[in-house]
Amino acid sequence: MRRVFCFLVSCAMSLHQIFARFADPSSMAERSLPTLDLVTSIFRDATGRDSMVSLNYIGPSVATGLAELRRTYPFLNVTHRYVVFEQDADMKSSYYATCLDQSYYQGVNMAQWYYRERRPEAVSVWINAGCGEYLILNELARAWNVLYVTTAAGDRIARNRALAPTWIPATYPAPADYAEYYHRFLLRHNWTTIAIILDSSGPQFLKNTHLVVSRTLQAYKDLRVTLHKYASAELIKPGAFEGTVGVLLSDLKPSCRIILFFGHSDSLRRFLILAVQNNMTNGEYVYIVQQPFVNPYFGAFEWNVTDVPLEPRDNLTMLNEVVRSAYRSVILILLSGDFTASEKEQIDALLPTWTGFAAKLPHLPTPYGPNPGYLLAMHNAIQMVGQVVVESFNKSNTTSDPGSGILLAQQFFNRTFRLGNGHVSFSIYGTRIHSISVKQFDYRRGAFQTFIQASEDMEGVLQERTAENLRWFDGQLSVPLNEPRCGYRGDAIRCFSKASNMIVTSSAGGIIVLLFGIVMTTVIIKSIHRHKKANSNWWTLDPHHLCLQKGQSTSWVISILQIL
Repeated sequence: MRRVFCFLVSCAMSLHQIFARFADPSSMAERSLPTLDLVTSIFRDATGRDSMVSLNYIGPSVATGLAELRRTYPFLNVTHRYVVFEQDADMKSSYYATCLDQSYYQGVNMAQWYYRERRPEAVSVWINAGCGEYLILNELARAWNVLYVTTAAGDRIARNRALAPTWIPATYPAPADYAEYYHRFLLRHNWTTIAIILDSSGPQFLKNTHLVVSRTLQAYKDLRVTLHKYASAELIKPGAFEGTVGVLLSDLKPSCRIILFFGHSDSLRRFLILAVQNNMTNGEYVYIVQQPFVNPYFGAFEWNVTDVPLEPRDNLTMLNEVVRSAYRSVILILLSGDFTASEKEQIDALLPTWTGFAAKLPHLPTPYGPNPGYLLAMHNAIQMVGQVVVESFNKSNTTSDPGSGILLAQQFFNRTFRLGNGHVSFSIYGTRIHSISVKQFDYRRGAFQTFIQASEDMEGVLQERTAENLRWFDGQLSVPLNEPRCGYRGDAIRCFSKASNMIVTSSAGGIIVLLFGIVMTTVIIKSIHRHKKANSNWWTLDPHHLCLQKGQSTSWVISILQIL
């Protein structure tokens, strides 16, 4: 009897496992899902100073992303490989490269991977941070119908699904996106005469965005834009920087008040010190600067520093106060926006792992430390790719090719992914919803404070969610005009002093009286002249008076005397 009971219990448990297996979608996926083959195009940076998208910086987030994906979907067979750009012998290098190298040659390497190493039975997905090669890889991914995800690079072309049907930019805003916001922000304050300055020795990211922003703003007919450039790294001789930038400021002073500056925070500091010396931080000038992320690679944008290249340490305290005052003329645009509470929580949890991973790779230096924005974007992108692949194959009865790059990309459109305690949203175009923070300097607090927070809606339009008025110089001054009230050169007549106005008024009155006197004198003289001319023969005698008339005296003497 006991054996029968055990047999029945065993059968019941087996039936329960069978039904549970078919009722659980993950179990169905385990039986039907192919291998997910993730491929990352990347390069090694010998110094770690070329860009923030090299293997040096991105590698840790790929490792944590893969580990999290395998924990979430243990039934999914996930493989990953790097297609690392390595120059051949003819190029005289064998291991390290730069972002520029990757831009030129990585398309060839990805083509070699596709034709030589791709496994047709696997679902291949390209997931890159992205350097300058992203447009080339988009063309290849479109031709081969491969899902292509970037976590650092983006472009407005990704919104055109005819040109980019498989490209998903799970990244921060593309340069053209915030170039359009620049335009809106400038017009809000009626700023239409703009000077754009590039320090070409700054980070490559800023040079790329400068190019796009300049072209975009120059295309607007309601703006008048001039471009200026210098390379601070080349101005190392004593007085070279001061001479070059001093001339530039002198040229701008009589013609422009709104300046867009693209450069490292150290370069901005030196620029502002010279602006102070030229009396160009008095509240009439606006310097709009860009900070993609809070990272030493782009600079700290802080006034109270302890060590600045090319500045004497004995004057550092004085110069700090000079910069603190000058920062009141600066508007800072943080392109990545301020992290949300859930993003901060994720970063805090992952940062020790990222830092520890990087420390184990001494041959891949990271002098700027981790960039949480890029790292979190890659970590989350791997989770989202795994999720859409599982969903696609669980719905395989309704799709002809569940591994199609086009079909996988469509699952990102108009969607919000829940990832742990946070979420990542995508617009109807399949581009990541992003935000921008606009900050102004609070002199009393000694730090930049957000006064505008703008983020995209699901239509991909950047909307200001929270906005305060610009409190210029802590509210002590009015927002600068595009052209000062007294004109660029201060010679507008409306700005003369009261005394000067009285002098001008008195002078004008005297001139009017003088002119009136001249006119009246002329009229009188001409009148007398005409009268004299009309009576010029007054002395001529009338002949009739010389003739004796009848009844008159015959004494001609008497007649003459009567006439006289």
